[in-house]
This record gives sequence, C-alpha cells and structure tokens, in this order.
Amino acid sequence: MGIWIWLLALLAVFNIKNIPFSWSVRFFRALGCGMLLHRKAKAIFKPHHVFLPAVSTTRSPLMEIDFNLHKSNSTFFTDLDVSRAYLSGVLLGPLFLHGIDGQRCNMIVGNVACSFRREIKPYRPYETWTRIASWDEKWIYMVTHFVEKRTDRPARCALLPETKTVLDEKPTVSEGQKGDRIVFASAVTQFVCKKGRMTVPPARALAECGLIQVEKQRDEGLDLDSLRNDPSLMPQSRVSSAGRSKGSPAEDLNSYLPRDLEMVRAINMPVVRLIEGWDRVHALFCEDEGVLGLHRDVI
Repeated sequence: MGIWIWLLALLAVFNIKNIPFSWSVRFFRALGCGMLLHRKAKAIFKPHHVFLPAVSTTRSPLMEIDFNLHKSNSTFFTDLDVSRAYLSGVLLGPLFLHGIDGQRCNMIVGNVACSFRREIKPYRPYETWTRIASWDEKWIYMVTHFVEKRTDRPARCALLPETKTVLDEKPTVSEGQKGDRIVFASAVTQFVCKKGRMTVPPARALAECGLIQVEKQRDEGLDLDSLRNDPSLMPQSRVSSAGRSKGSPAEDLNSYLPRDLEMVRAINMPVVRLIEGWDRVHALFCEDEGVLGLHRDVI
C-alpha cells in the first residue's frame, strides 16, 4: 500500500497543473502577482507600457499530453487564462480593487481564437507572451504567443523590481517576427470591461488605471469626463454635415489618445480582427522588446 501512495504523490507533483482546483489557484495567484506588481510599479508606469507584453513560464505535464504525445490543443486555453490574468493584474489591477466611481469592475471574455503552428513535447518549458494589442469602442484585444523558453531573462524589463528599469521608447508596430524563437501557437482574446451591467469603454478603463491620459482638445479644452458625460460637446471636426457625430461617444474617446498610442492601436486593429490573417498575428511577436514582468506558473 505504501508504494502506491508514493506513486500517487509523485504523479500529483509532476502533474500539479491538472489536480483538482489547481486552475483556480493558478488563476488567482497570477492575478494577485500582477496586481502586486502594479502597486509596486505604479509610479513608473508610462503610456506606452500599455502595449508591452507580460511573460508567464510553464511546462506541459503528462496529463496534458494527448495520444500524439504532445500538448493537447484544449489545454492551451487554461494557460491562456493564467497568462491573461497576470497581464490584467499588472495593467488593470485598480479596476478589480477600487473600480470606477466606487464600483468594482470585471473583465469578461467575449471571444477567443487560437492558431496552432508547432507541437509542444511533454515537460518542455515554454513561455506565454500576452499583450494588449488594440481596442475599439467596446472590446480590448489581447494577443498571446506561446514560444519556446529562453534560458536567460528578456534583456529589458520595464517593471521588474529587480531591475528598476524604465523603458522610454515609444510604442512601435512590429513588421515581422524578430529573433529565432519558435512560436508554437498564437491566440487573440476579446475582453469587455463591465461595471455592473454597464460596459466601460476601454479608453476610459485604461485612463482610470493611470495608464493613459486622454489629451484635451487644443481649441475647445475637452477632457474625458466632459466628453463621456455630454457627447454633444464633440468637436465640429468629428461631426458630420447632418449635425450627428460620426461615431459613438466611446469610439470618439480614441481620437483624444496621444498620437503615438492611437497609431499603434489603429494599425493593430485589422490584425487582431484577423482581417489580415494569422501570419500577421504571429508576426506581432518580438522577443527584442521590453516586457512588463515575469511570472512563473506552478510547474
């Protein structure tokens, strides 16, 4: 009887990602680590950090392997949950703690699409690089790349307490995959921010977290609150000849973003909507750019 107990214990240890309740532990641990990092690094956040990825490292244990002897496609989605939770904690932590106007918010997944390129062998270490790639009047689009693990840390870490490094580069648009790492799979997730039953525009949510500032209209002195509360204050340049706004108030908030952020957001929009195909999604991965932080999963 003793030998079976030891065998079961070893099986549980080497498959800790798949034991009962492990998903909940992994998810909330990642979310908590991300929120803690946001709290520590709040003073050094810069607007262009919105587009930087957060990295989680993990392996594929035996219980995630299918009959083809590689990681089952269905198990990629639990890794996506953990990776997105970490990035959400890093960037959007205040929404879960303090909320907006005293009411806590929640991030709801509306859609997930995944494209698989290469298999992942049993217990092979790999990383998930998750970033906010774009947003529109309702949805936040996160892109996740499953890539082979590198032995050293990413060269430039924007928010890691160990490095105290702040990246000052402006956001850029990747024109192709850089580096020689293998991309095993890529995924695009649509999120919506909810305050109760009300949808919070992504630009508003990011501004509430202190990540971006919606620029005031130079001539008319409009800010985010005045525009959100009274859409009739929209500048005439945004109003059609019929006297109606060209877009919804939430969509028009994006016209007040800093120009460099709006450029990246707009260029990435057809990519995350898969208009340009999965090759463009894969090409968004760039290992030479900085990362927000590193999170180690349970295995």
